[in-house]
Amino acid sequence: MPVWRRRESRGTRVYVTNAGSDSVSVLDTATNTVTTTVRVDSEPYAIAVIPRGLGYTWRTLPSNSVSVLDTTPTTVIAQFNLLPTYPLNVSVNGFGRRPRDLEPGWIICSVASCSANFVSGASITLTASPTSGSSFAGWGGACTGQGTNPSCTVTMNASQSVTATFNLPTYTMNVSKGGTGSGTVTSDVGGITCGATCSTTQLAPGTIVTLTATR
Repeated sequence: MPVWRRRESRGTRVYVTNAGSDSVSVLDTATNTVTTTVRVDSEPYAIAVIPRGLGYTWRTLPSNSVSVLDTTPTTVIAQFNLLPTYPLNVSVNGFGRRPRDLEPGWIICSVASCSANFVSGASITLTASPTSGSSFAGWGGACTGQGTNPSCTVTMNASQSVTATFNLPTYTMNVSKGGTGSGTVTSDVGGITCGATCSTTQLAPGTIVTLTATR
């Protein structure tokens, strides 16, 4: 089954990959005939023209390799195995989740999770970039132990997972009682309870608190 073709920039030959027969066929467009068929590795996929007509390459999917084809005569002269790729999965946690750049700039993670594939052995630097009003709380997963250092480098020798946590700042809410009478004050959020003594709590910006005074 033909899956890819590539024509010479100057010439009448067209190269077609045949996934079903593990071969590459050479077609002469002047006569509309197959001039030769070359056996290659299993399931050849894409063909790319090498500059100056030195040859052609294609990738075979199961073996993850690239072969070089000499066009005069039409023979396979070399084959190279490609390095495997691994996924880097990133999760963004916390109330202050904000965009975070993954260098060298292949993806930008601005949602709860994102991922990208990288070649085996690649060193990928992740940079935490909180927006105004947020703070970076630290790394997890493959970056555990880096603390609040905004950068972490991950070596892609296997599938990797990283967690980045961002927080919003908190503000202290203090409640005090006055007067000659007695009673309690409680809050619907934050756990404030004013009995004999009053407590304080830390709340995120924008939090709406309802206080209830009871005699």
